[in-house]
Amino acid sequence: IGSRMEIKDVVSTQASPTPAPTPAPTETQRDPQPDLPDGQVFIKKFDCDKSKTLAFQSTTSELGVTNIETLDISTGAYSLLFNLQTNLTTPPFRSINSCAINPKDSLLHCSMEINGKGSFLVRINDGQVGYVAKLPGWRYAATFDDEGTYYMYGNTGMSNISKVHEYPTWLSWYYLDGKPTIFSQPVFLQLGGDLAVLEKDLEGKGSTSKYLTSVTGSSLEMARVFPPPYESWILPTTGLNESAVVWGTAWNFKSGIFFSADTGEGVYKLNVSSIDLSGKKPASFDRVGNAQSIAWNDGFSCMNTYGPF
Repeated sequence: IGSRMEIKDVVSTQASPTPAPTPAPTETQRDPQPDLPDGQVFIKKFDCDKSKTLAFQSTTSELGVTNIETLDISTGAYSLLFNLQTNLTTPPFRSINSCAINPKDSLLHCSMEINGKGSFLVRINDGQVGYVAKLPGWRYAATFDDEGTYYMYGNTGMSNISKVHEYPTWLSWYYLDGKPTIFSQPVFLQLGGDLAVLEKDLEGKGSTSKYLTSVTGSSLEMARVFPPPYESWILPTTGLNESAVVWGTAWNFKSGIFFSADTGEGVYKLNVSSIDLSGKKPASFDRVGNAQSIAWNDGFSCMNTYGPF
């Protein structure tokens, strides 16, 4: 991301031992700001400085550490930006995934799995975790649209939470106990390892529709999420490396939509003008950069900036 910015997040997680039950927990993140209501906590905005060239990834290791790292676009190698210890929460969290930055408030949101407690939408930063909502099970792919809707995908399908920026940040998962769920009921759509949003008139309706895009193997998977009803497509492609299977990273930028595979084939840009929902013509991709092989990678970006590729 040059005077443009990009963020890459990769989450790889192994299960940690299930901790013993604990009483109403007190989290280890920073104390709430004095002017916040009881039980709420302040989380710093993610740095979307447009003057920087950045790419980020996150991985949760067997040692119980989640690293947020930056990507060197020219080499595809990563270096540490900051890390989160699993004991930052009580009980320790198992893993973090499906990260995305809400353009409405510049806060980094991820799904967090805590053994014995469930799955949660959380806000994170260096040394900080705050809880927003319960999730319908483990999620591994997500993105925001420009209205602050968080679209998430996992084994039970796709669901969303609208206007996420209007919800408070809680100090602990404990404060979500007894609160009603705010996510839409999951709907099964075939999507891939990470998501990017595309707003365009691809169906000749004379008005813009909103689509989720992803890649699996050599196929482009798309789902219209607005206007209803949902509809999905699996489209042929050209230009992708055929050795890649899991494309766990997707980035949204003003300059386009980009994908990267877990196995290090590089970064590819989707040529939006080539999308043909009839499937008669393949959607084309161009290789635009390097990205190293990392298990369970998961991309996120400052979508109101221009990408580095």
